[in-house]
Amino acid sequence: MATLNFQHLQLRSLNQLQWRCVHGELDVKDRRSSVALSSTGFNDTNIIKSQLSSVQKVTSALENVEITKTSPDFDQVTVSGVSKQKGSYFNDQQKQWYKMMNEIRMTGDAVPVLEKQRKSKQSLTREGIVGTLVRLKQLRVWRSIMEICEWLAEQDWWQFGFEDYSLLMMAYGKEGEPEKAEELMKRLVTANHTPNIAIYTGLMEAYARTKMYSEAEALMQRLIKEGPPPTNLTYHTLMKAYVEGNRLDDAERVFSSMNDEVKADGRSYNLMIHAYGKAGRVAKAHELYQEMKHLKLNISIVTYNTLIASQKNCRDAESIYRQMQAANVRPDVYTYTGLMNVYGKARRTEATQNLFDEMVACGIRPTRTTYNVLLDAYAKSKQVDQAEIVLKRMRKDKCTPTIHSFTTLVHAYALVGQMDKAEEIMRRMKSEGVAPNVFTFSTMMSGYAAAKDLVKMMKKFNDMKNVGLRPNQAVYTVLISAWGGQEDFEAVKFWFREMVNSGFEVDQRARSALIVAAKNPEHLKEALDLLEENGL
Repeated sequence: MATLNFQHLQLRSLNQLQWRCVHGELDVKDRRSSVALSSTGFNDTNIIKSQLSSVQKVTSALENVEITKTSPDFDQVTVSGVSKQKGSYFNDQQKQWYKMMNEIRMTGDAVPVLEKQRKSKQSLTREGIVGTLVRLKQLRVWRSIMEICEWLAEQDWWQFGFEDYSLLMMAYGKEGEPEKAEELMKRLVTANHTPNIAIYTGLMEAYARTKMYSEAEALMQRLIKEGPPPTNLTYHTLMKAYVEGNRLDDAERVFSSMNDEVKADGRSYNLMIHAYGKAGRVAKAHELYQEMKHLKLNISIVTYNTLIASQKNCRDAESIYRQMQAANVRPDVYTYTGLMNVYGKARRTEATQNLFDEMVACGIRPTRTTYNVLLDAYAKSKQVDQAEIVLKRMRKDKCTPTIHSFTTLVHAYALVGQMDKAEEIMRRMKSEGVAPNVFTFSTMMSGYAAAKDLVKMMKKFNDMKNVGLRPNQAVYTVLISAWGGQEDFEAVKFWFREMVNSGFEVDQRARSALIVAAKNPEHLKEALDLLEENGL
């Protein structure tokens, strides 16, 4: 068997993988699985000599794989122009690694699989562990990476180095484990390693993901004053935390603090465009887009998709799409999903369906979110039969319906007053192991309220509490409106106070529901006093 020198390889696709060994003239084709084979399966120990402490070297050694159209099932492997049948080239170690990776992905429990492999006749090599971690990092399976690194830190046969600490800190950041991250930082210093900015950024992300904003801010200020200097990624990590926590003012402050040394890049602008779109400040999102063009920053498909998703009407979304086409940027599934969402909200169901069909015709596979957007469009237009068809097509496309999918269908039936069908969907959910959430119950309660069946509405309210779900603002607004419709103002006041006492902000819908429930001057005065009493 020829010994091959694997250099300059990179895995770029999860669903269609092909390797090309630049120096060894090897083509490996696989469409069976999203788990690629690794060079670690070959016998040549000179292929990869480092362990995890050289993960960066291993990653850079995976830098130039060419992904092209594949043929299925390893049917044909070509080495230096010589055709060999499946199995004659790949040795047992390679097959074992492939099997091990599949088992890790299927079980989601990496350490027992690795321990079993290490005790087997074909013991687990250090190269195999490196390949496993590199692959898991590409797949962003951070929980498994965290468990493997923690396990390796306890093994006498493994020398835990600086890159091990770096990878583990990254995993702690991605998984939001601040206490473990802080402990790892202490161990790192004790081991006489100097933390670099990547380590500190991982720690910041651990804080940020658990909404420990004060700690994240304090760390940022320390880095600015004492070093190592924060990078774009450091700023982006803090900004993203504020955006996800709906703290736009703080995100703006961090964004504006980026100076000449660390300039805001396209990723930073994209994040802020998303933040403004999320907050409904579409004009500000457009302003940043124009600023990107002025600064000649890279305007990628992410920028266009983010802008499309933030639009309030079809005309503006179409305008962004035309600019995207003029820039020769090809749409992807997120482009189509964003456009469909805008059309669906505008009740332009036929246009939404046409976009879906066009996307599929272009060879772009819909995601669960895409299907849910189409479901929602039919639900809003009260086309329940079409919504059912979408759910069936979703299953046929091997896209498992989510809680959002079922709740949307419940909403569709509730809108047309078919509460028996809505109850049937809830039973179907439970039979498939999908637990209804507070939005599902709120939707059912709205349906029964519209049908003037307050007995069943209150039963759903009690069912929700019995399964351990806490009523949200929407639930209380349904209760206020329903009892207002029954002209029971005492019940209206009771549920309004319950909402306030539960810590929910009284929004415009809740205020309107309270005012509408006041059917006479006396009740109106009580409603206004109640609002004033709560500083509203």
